Amino acid sequence: MYFPMKLLRLATTLVLALLVGRGAAASAAEPQDLARTAFAAGERAFAQRRFRDAAVKFEEAYTLTPHPSIQFNLARSLEAAGDVGPALKAYRIYLHFSSQAGDRVAVTAAISGLERKLGQRGVQSLVLFIEPAEGQATIDGTAVTGTPVVAELPFGQHEVVVVARGYREHRVTVELTAQRSAEVAVTLEAMPLATDVPVAKAPFVLEPPPPPPPLLSATPEPVTKPRVFTWVAAGVTVAAAGTATGLFVAANGAGRELRAMERSRAEQDAIVSRGKGLQTGSDVALGIAVAAAITTVVLVFVEGR
Repeated sequence: MYFPMKLLRLATTLVLALLVGRGAAASAAEPQDLARTAFAAGERAFAQRRFRDAAVKFEEAYTLTPHPSIQFNLARSLEAAGDVGPALKAYRIYLHFSSQAGDRVAVTAAISGLERKLGQRGVQSLVLFIEPAEGQATIDGTAVTGTPVVAELPFGQHEVVVVARGYREHRVTVELTAQRSAEVAVTLEAMPLATDVPVAKAPFVLEPPPPPPPLLSATPEPVTKPRVFTWVAAGVTVAAAGTATGLFVAANGAGRELRAMERSRAEQDAIVSRGKGLQTGSDVALGIAVAAAITTVVLVFVEGR
């Protein structure tokens, strides 16, 4: 039969789309199908009392589809196989993620029995759940790994430290006894961003501005100069005035001496000559005093500049 080319192309496109869609659906369902198959194999092995084989299949199913109920079956298989520590871990994972489990009382009793068996070996189990998952733990300074972290430790106190980038460090001390294991759930606290950290502000105090510096005077302060020549001239004035006064007094004394008694001509001439000399000296000294006084007045103004 002949089909038009456009119709053939359309039919081919629809068939390819259908095949691709079925392939995608099969790929999406594949993990669940594999998990279902592994779980069924585990049930058959458990019924046949091949407990270790059952535990392997249950572990495989949980890896494909993590579900708490699978951990319960894994714990029963491990307990029946005599693997006390792994069975205790599986039971605790089951209860941790099954908060509404109806068989909690029975599972808790099973855990108590396993704790007693483990305590007889001188160790006890510590199960550590960490949130977020990237948290890294150390127990007594030794790094431990796992999801969750499981360690069998001697009795006594143990320090657990959990750190992660961007979160605050968490420290807790756990005590293990012969009768009791421990389960610790740590949820790290995120550190605040730098912009979220409150900054303490100092109280605002309004202070007056500092006073301005003093203004410089437009005219400089007068500089006092020493009046050396002024004082010299003043001294000359005083000395000359004193000399003139003394000579004048002496000349007057010679005049009185001449008038006091009659003397010979020679004595009179000598007294007159002496009196004239004294008078001349007095006049000269007076002239010097006057000149010195004028000089002193002039120097007062000249040396003061």
